[in-house]
Amino acid sequence: MRAFSASSAPAAGKAPVPTRGSIAALKGATLGSATGLEHALGTLGRLLTVWHTRAETRRQLAGLDARLLRDIGLHEDEVHQEVSKPFWMA
Repeated sequence: MRAFSASSAPAAGKAPVPTRGSIAALKGATLGSATGLEHALGTLGRLLTVWHTRAETRRQLAGLDARLLRDIGLHEDEVHQEVSKPFWMA
């Protein structure tokens, strides 16, 4: 793909002037798609991180004994309810 037409070849010391066709070609380029894909992958990565953190925190909470639960102000029933949730539920 040519970005500039022959008539818009730069003169010495001047920047090239894009033609109407080259601007339209740039607007339709896949750059927008790549940006959308990068955004989607970033969102997915953050979601997976949240899920992993949530599962790990619940696993650690399940391992605490009654004395430690009292120290942090939690009742065993509350803990059982929290650790029985699937990782995707807040």
